[in-house]
Amino acid sequence: MPKPNEQQVVTLDVVNALLKNQAEAYRSSFQSIIADVKEELRSIKKDLTDLKVSLQFTQNKFDESEKKVAAIEQKVKKQSENLFDLNDHADSSDEQLEYLENQSRRSNIRIVGVPEQAAESWDDTETKVKEVIKEKLGLSEEFEIDRCHRVGRNSNRQKRDGRQDDEPRPIVAKLVRWKDKERILKKAREVKPDGIKFLTDLSKRTLAKRQEKIPALIAARKDGKIAYFIMDRLIVKEKPPDSVRKRANNENDSDPDPEVSFNA
Repeated sequence: MPKPNEQQVVTLDVVNALLKNQAEAYRSSFQSIIADVKEELRSIKKDLTDLKVSLQFTQNKFDESEKKVAAIEQKVKKQSENLFDLNDHADSSDEQLEYLENQSRRSNIRIVGVPEQAAESWDDTETKVKEVIKEKLGLSEEFEIDRCHRVGRNSNRQKRDGRQDDEPRPIVAKLVRWKDKERILKKAREVKPDGIKFLTDLSKRTLAKRQEKIPALIAARKDGKIAYFIMDRLIVKEKPPDSVRKRANNENDSDPDPEVSFNA
């Protein structure tokens, strides 16, 4: 045994052996770390592979969805086009029906303001129309009427507050001859009888179109222009010189009266 305070001598072989052991320990530890890193990288690679497969599956599903959406959009577009065609067809049909209805009313006159009696029959109404034509328009000849009746709510019905509704309903008279109807309307425009109006009988659709244009008609007349309706068209013209105004008035076979009624 070495004595106290006696320096111990370490040989080179011992140092080399210690360094070798330490190097082996470091190598073993490093190899273990490398192995762990490789294992982690393999796990990451596997996860990335799975993620790639999942993304590819999702992309395929997305592509399929896009195709389905495109197909649906194409169907919607086609249906929209069909709907527009149907709307156009419906509008065209409505216009044809409006035209046919107005044609069926071509010989009709709508008379507003004729007093109405209780329990008035169609014969009573026809008699009143003939009397009004003679008294208010001064036309003495007998016009042949096919049928004649009141339209709208019965004037003998009471209002909600209990008061009697005394306003007479308009009369629609269908004349046998269209020329008689035109003559009566022309005479009414010339005479302008007080309290009585003779109007062209038109469909509700045409009257509604006229109603929208009434403000423009009134404004044009206030500006000193000639304004009148031909069916649902508003005609506005500058007043002609006096020399041709009379002829223009005689040639005008439209109904210039702006009043419209929605009673059918």
